[in-house]
Amino acid sequence: MDDTTHEYEVKGELSAPQPPKKKKKKWYNIVIDSVLIVTFLLVVAVSTNVIYLSVAYNMPFFVNGMSMYPTLNKDATDADGNLLSWSRSSNRPGDFVDYGYAKGEDKDNWRASLKRFDIVITYYPENYETMASGEYRRDSKGNLILKSNAKSKIKRLIGLPGETIKFDAVDYDSELFNRAWGKTTINYGKPDAWVLKPLYTMADFPDYQGMSYTYPKTSAPEVALKENEYYVMGDNRGHSSDSRDTRVGAILGEMIVGKAYLVTGRRQLDENLSPKDSWDYIFTPWNYRRID
Repeated sequence: MDDTTHEYEVKGELSAPQPPKKKKKKWYNIVIDSVLIVTFLLVVAVSTNVIYLSVAYNMPFFVNGMSMYPTLNKDATDADGNLLSWSRSSNRPGDFVDYGYAKGEDKDNWRASLKRFDIVITYYPENYETMASGEYRRDSKGNLILKSNAKSKIKRLIGLPGETIKFDAVDYDSELFNRAWGKTTINYGKPDAWVLKPLYTMADFPDYQGMSYTYPKTSAPEVALKENEYYVMGDNRGHSSDSRDTRVGAILGEMIVGKAYLVTGRRQLDENLSPKDSWDYIFTPWNYRRID
């Protein structure tokens, strides 16, 4: 048996096959990919926002008029960007007004949760059809029938069912009342009535183009609210038509069609005083403002 060791010459080095080199991505491909990713994320964000507003708050609304100044339309402007006066009774085509969302119909049983100081969207008794007897007309389902030209209002809820409300105009300020908001006395069956603390003072209504704020100077008759009756007022007490007017008076609960929760921005009014379509507010959810 031959035990000789055999040596063989190996020429070159053994190595594994190398993978093909990856082509370097062109700069414009990186830009295109980035744009596509950002667009996709933006579409997802916008879609989520739209769904949220539609599901959580099912009633969009806009504010026509300055009766809720300074809570609403404080920054309302005309088409040229000029701030509107608190004395404006209604807006005009081209004005930019607050736009937001409310809960209405049977959404989350919102009507059962109504409380004092809520801001509500309502119609007035004069907006409904009546019979010769003075009673309201109702459809086959028992719902009140709105007149064809009826327009909703937005006001603050002041008086609740079972309470007695008395509004007095005053020409001086105190800790419990002031000229801007008057003196609102509420009695709800207890021995002592109490005065509603105001949310605003004269300082919240600055002079406009040399015109001083015209605070309310007329008192209103006392109103005893029955079951399912409410008393509403505008925050701009000197320039608001509301329950203080005997032609309006108490509002039935079913006349209140929504509870406002959120302002999402401002929209421009067209020639029919309807808000123009705009997607600006959807892209800036950080500007949303809860309504107090």
